[in-house]
Amino acid sequence: MAVVAFVTLIYAFINIKIKANWAIGDWLINYRGGFVRRGLTGEIALRLSHLLSVSPLIIVALLQLFFYAVILYAVWKLLAKTNWSLWLVLLIFSPATLAFHVLDPTAGSRKEIILFAGLGVLLLWLLHGAKHYVAIVVYLTALCTSCVLSHEALIVFLPYTLAALLICMKDVAQVLKFTCIPVIVTLLATYSVVHHPGNQASADTICASLSQPVTMPLSGLCGGAIQGLAYSTAMARQDVIDYERGFHYSTLYSITGLLALLPVLLAFATLWRYPALRRNLTVLAGAALISGLASSILFVYATDWGRWIYIHVFCIFLILLVMDYKRQSDPTTVGPEPVLTTSRAKNMVIGTLILIYVFCWDLPHVGLYSGRFGYFGLIQYFVHYRQLHPHL
Repeated sequence: MAVVAFVTLIYAFINIKIKANWAIGDWLINYRGGFVRRGLTGEIALRLSHLLSVSPLIIVALLQLFFYAVILYAVWKLLAKTNWSLWLVLLIFSPATLAFHVLDPTAGSRKEIILFAGLGVLLLWLLHGAKHYVAIVVYLTALCTSCVLSHEALIVFLPYTLAALLICMKDVAQVLKFTCIPVIVTLLATYSVVHHPGNQASADTICASLSQPVTMPLSGLCGGAIQGLAYSTAMARQDVIDYERGFHYSTLYSITGLLALLPVLLAFATLWRYPALRRNLTVLAGAALISGLASSILFVYATDWGRWIYIHVFCIFLILLVMDYKRQSDPTTVGPEPVLTTSRAKNMVIGTLILIYVFCWDLPHVGLYSGRFGYFGLIQYFVHYRQLHPHL
């Protein structure tokens, strides 16, 4: 976690230096040209920038680091009572959880970290028995609407917040009472976002508000997510078709998706042995199924297939952590400390397989990058960084 925190900090500096058009640009979409999807974070960043007389790029980087700090803090606290089962070790070191953005430098600092941080805080809050109606309703409403107004795609992953409530509260009637208002407000926000997708004029206005040159097409800081506001659904669908054909998406993400889910499947197999946990595992599986079906639309119209898999796995990871915390706090389900077998050969085989799983693959957020060999590919990426980015 210390390594992840350090690398995240370094990447934040790099993103500012290169004016990353996705990692920074997406956060700078704002309402200066009128209400538009994904504009909440940019409006906040611009207002803080003017108030503090600081570059909006720095404000965005600080916001991202704040959310990452909250995520790491939540994981740290949820690990307080773990007995380090094999599934948990694999999940923590998996290229599809904490190490995802470390291994894919262009994939980090995206807006799903708002959801991860919010879900982590909610789990910690509920874990310690907080059930104050008004506070939780206000928090859920703020979290869910902020996610939708920051990036419309995040709505399909919000069922995991419902799973968190059902697992920590257990009373279905109470959960429905807590979620009624947040659901209504979030759906209204989604309706507004869907009807304000953006166009070339709004993209140009946003670019101008950032004191960037308005070219045709937009380039530099404005050439990624901001220019993407002008893309039609037909253009987005064609991009996915081209990527599928050109980069063998079906094969790539079938393999990496299965590798990403391997610790999750192992966790379910391990925890299902405890009858007291089966209800919670069923709730989590149901939320994953609903969210998975809802997110299928993203795989049709967006090329970031690895990113969508990552969001699913990370949300499941956080909820499994809280389940493991509760398991270790209950005398009827507490597990013993894992011990090595007496067979040195078996230990070496298991250790080798763990190292291969941790170090020798990654989950590319889009399929156009050729280095897919885990940390070895990451080293290769930075060795050839100047050749890949000659304009920097």
